[in-house]
Amino acid sequence: MASKKFIDTGTRNKPLFSNYGCAIVFHRRMPGTSFRFNHFFTYAQNEPAAFCLREDEISGLLGTQIREFGEGRYGADFFRRMASFYEIPFNQMRKRLRKDYSRASNERLAADLDFACLRAFLNHPPMLFGLLAQNLKDYFMAELRRSLHRSEPSDPGTLLRLSAILLIPPRLSLPRKEEQLFLLLEGEYFSYFKRRKFGKSAFRHFAGLTKTRTLLSRLEGECGWFHMEYMMHPWNAQDYLAQLLKRASHLDRRGADLILRPKSPSLKLKATMLEQRRFFSAHPRARKLKKLVQVMQQMAVLLDHTKELVVRGLFLMRPLMSEIGKRLGLTWLETQYLLPEEMGALLSLGKKADKKLIRQRMHERAVLMDRGMVRVCSGNEAGNLARKLMQVNAPTGLAELKGLGVYPGKVRGVVKIVRSQKDRRKFRRGDILVSHDISTELTSFLKLASAIVTDMGGMISHAATVAREFKTPAVLQTKFATRILKDGDWIEVNAFTGKVRKIEK
Repeated sequence: MASKKFIDTGTRNKPLFSNYGCAIVFHRRMPGTSFRFNHFFTYAQNEPAAFCLREDEISGLLGTQIREFGEGRYGADFFRRMASFYEIPFNQMRKRLRKDYSRASNERLAADLDFACLRAFLNHPPMLFGLLAQNLKDYFMAELRRSLHRSEPSDPGTLLRLSAILLIPPRLSLPRKEEQLFLLLEGEYFSYFKRRKFGKSAFRHFAGLTKTRTLLSRLEGECGWFHMEYMMHPWNAQDYLAQLLKRASHLDRRGADLILRPKSPSLKLKATMLEQRRFFSAHPRARKLKKLVQVMQQMAVLLDHTKELVVRGLFLMRPLMSEIGKRLGLTWLETQYLLPEEMGALLSLGKKADKKLIRQRMHERAVLMDRGMVRVCSGNEAGNLARKLMQVNAPTGLAELKGLGVYPGKVRGVVKIVRSQKDRRKFRRGDILVSHDISTELTSFLKLASAIVTDMGGMISHAATVAREFKTPAVLQTKFATRILKDGDWIEVNAFTGKVRKIEK
């Protein structure tokens, strides 16, 4: 029987402001479903914050999803209504917020903060709705196996390859849109240096070309903001140039074929959609599987789109929060450790913030939501609450991990533990990315990784979607990879069996 303990469903580098924003909206009802979160807990020491749901509630909500799918609730109209639930408030916030608050009154700052805070986080209940759907692995695999002809193999490797094809959504994810733009930049780079010797002055000249600056401007404007995640900085043109240099030596070694052979994400997506149509044409009786695939694809789109808007909302709030920080004697990041009502009260009184409280919350904090009631604490009180509520399993001496394979392949390589963009410098092409979970912030690592291993994740998680799009072998849901493995370990990742084991170099 599932316990009433909270389990970590995804650790992120996340400040108090974002976790509090989640807590105040999670109890909201969503249209078209009885799915509802009654409990939520987050606990953080320094930057990493564990995002926790109650084990018994997860089990009940998965049962709700299976029942509602069987009732035929999850059609096109359902997903349109769900999109309206979070897109309309987000657009209201986007229209109201300014890019410059330097001349705004304290009253205007407080009013805009109050207006934006709720609307910035209403994406979270639908995001979690999509997130939990990724755990329908057994239900999906059983239906896939039933849909195959008797003459077709139904071994784990075949099922994995088919699921990797069927579960790719009919919409390019934001990382793939970024990759499409980046390929154009790589093409310009290769053409420029095809007949020139590479050097610092030549690269500076390349960076100043009109075509290069146009592509860099598009990358920064259309995609740079999502690298901000919850507490980092958005990427600018210089960040994309640094990423280009990291990939440039690989381009030079492999020659023109890398640029010339078809690799456009949009073309690859069209090819995948054709494979999906061929599968269902060859399996006309797989009507239930086809509906399930369509629902899970839309769940994946919902999961990615809501996450994009969460990060974009924080990006839009950045000028507002920065100005509030100046008036309270804080940096933009330090404001992320105050609650909206606390900032509003300080602005009203014209007082500075208590930096001792900020430092305490940065070091250790917790937020508990119980049926709509929210409690915030820090220091020893937060640690004691976490020990009381959280389910912690810390195995030792494991040489092999078992998880969920989401894209087939078998790879050997060196481990690099990645928790945030701060780990960018240590990661090299061909390393095996090991993380608690994968979010949009870590997409730049995914493009360079030879394999992906995570503690959490599932069939339609961001990690699974990107692994399929980039055709990178991936094993998710190992639970303990970031605790058992360390930087420099050599491992074998077998996504066919879902096993990860340490090996000698």
